[in-house]
Amino acid sequence: MNKAKIDSKNLEFESEILGIDIVSIKNVTKHNIDKVVKECKRRREDYITSNVRIDNTDLIRDMLVSGFNIYGFSVILKTDIKKSNKISKKVRLYAEKDLTFLKRMSRGAFKNVHWYANKNLKKSDIDKIYVKWIENSCKGRADFVLVYEEKGEVRGYISCRTTKTSGIIDLFAVKSVSRGSGIGSELIKSALYHFKKKGKNKVEVKTELWNTAALNLYIRNNFRISNILSNVNMWLK
Repeated sequence: MNKAKIDSKNLEFESEILGIDIVSIKNVTKHNIDKVVKECKRRREDYITSNVRIDNTDLIRDMLVSGFNIYGFSVILKTDIKKSNKISKKVRLYAEKDLTFLKRMSRGAFKNVHWYANKNLKKSDIDKIYVKWIENSCKGRADFVLVYEEKGEVRGYISCRTTKTSGIIDLFAVKSVSRGSGIGSELIKSALYHFKKKGKNKVEVKTELWNTAALNLYIRNNFRISNILSNVNMWLK
């Protein structure tokens, strides 16, 4: 570790569910690519993941030449809350009775994430990440979870947490048959309302570049693209 001097973080949550050792590297440069790979192999990591700014084309090229692959692009969007939005009466705070429905909705709802592009990973295992994620959110990871309910049926949810300076939309899903009906916008507006009540005027969310439905939705709700990161990863196993 000291020889390579890499800034790394083991992704314990994803590693446990997928059954592999995944490490995220934050400080890859063109000068230390080989050292990073060598050190990760020495530590017997299975999978290296790194987010690189999309405009850092030289580094991306050098990483690909060294055996990395691009598996997707993450888009960071941000907004400033100018005023509190009116919220739909169909949106409410999560209740314990909702958990089974939210877990079921999460299964297969995130097919645009970069994990799905890796043929070494089972799609059913990737689904388990998001099923467990919403469960953890409902049990305390999130500061609040909102659900959209109509005629006794939960049709969407949005999980949110806060930092000292801003709000973060952590996980967001709408039932497949209900997409395009305005439920997503109602959930976002309600989330912004709750963030505002908590004193957070800045909100951030991350989605995938090829998830155009999500991008259109966020931008229509006054989010702006702040950054685009390439998911440049290497399978070592």
